Amino acid sequence: MKVLFVRFSSLGDVILTTGIMKKFSELQPGAEIHFLTSTEYEDIFKNEKHIQKVLAFDRKSGFSSYIKFIQDNINGYDYIIDLHGSLRSRFLKISTDANYFVYRKDSFKRRFFVKKRLFKDSLNKTVTEKYWETLEKAFGFEKLNPDDLKPTLNFETKDENYVVVHSQASKYTKTWPYMVELTEKLVVQGLKVIFVGAGRQELTENIVNMTGKTDLLKLIDIIAKSSGVITTDSGPMHLSIALNKKTLIIAGCTVREFGFLYEYDNVKIIETEGLECRPCHVHGLEKCPKSHFKCMKDIDVKRVEKEFLDLLN
Repeated sequence: MKVLFVRFSSLGDVILTTGIMKKFSELQPGAEIHFLTSTEYEDIFKNEKHIQKVLAFDRKSGFSSYIKFIQDNINGYDYIIDLHGSLRSRFLKISTDANYFVYRKDSFKRRFFVKKRLFKDSLNKTVTEKYWETLEKAFGFEKLNPDDLKPTLNFETKDENYVVVHSQASKYTKTWPYMVELTEKLVVQGLKVIFVGAGRQELTENIVNMTGKTDLLKLIDIIAKSSGVITTDSGPMHLSIALNKKTLIIAGCTVREFGFLYEYDNVKIIETEGLECRPCHVHGLEKCPKSHFKCMKDIDVKRVEKEFLDLLN
């Protein structure tokens, strides 16, 4: 049996597929597993022995190039498991003879939950559980819980004498404004801190500043060898969890009903509960629509410091 799993982006969503494919390989040990993703993420899977082939497509190259890519590469599959559900990935359904199954995103319910606070009770599954539902339909598998589907990456890990701080996110309302202040306090506590992220960040000389200096593999290596990670809802959050690191997540506009936040062993989530305006958007915004940004500003530095030190110990 030859099976193609598909997820093009983004970093966190791609990482969330890893536990799904590992569990599938355990239940179907004779299956040949391939994975289709964007070129920027193919290195994530370089050490995954249960994945026989990674097909990488440059999404910037246009749709005509994508059609040719499909013609040249996507053939002979018995099943296609579409864990993206985009127009690009759905095109595989009409361009191949494989049995095709697609992930149910519940985008409609998420948006109505944000706008009207409806469907809260039905938004009680993680993204990994929803991914797995696709395999339940395709192969008749039993339901599994998030712990059984935890993301996993096969990179060398150590617990060296430093912690990683990642302050950024795709949107402003996912960032925590006190991360630098927290980092200074961690240094006073005797911790070596490596600060990572895109762009530039002004930091004191007591902090190892790697912002704007890491590609994906370098970032993975830094996280994999750390003692713990403090992060916002972001790709590095999912990397840290998949590498089984002690992970403290600071969540602002992101809520658990979206399916991306789950407290595995060694994972702690800090959030401001009880705010009527939270969540304000499915994917986050460039500014707080209420102008007070309480979902993040009300998370105290001392609270985060204590929770992280407790997690490390």
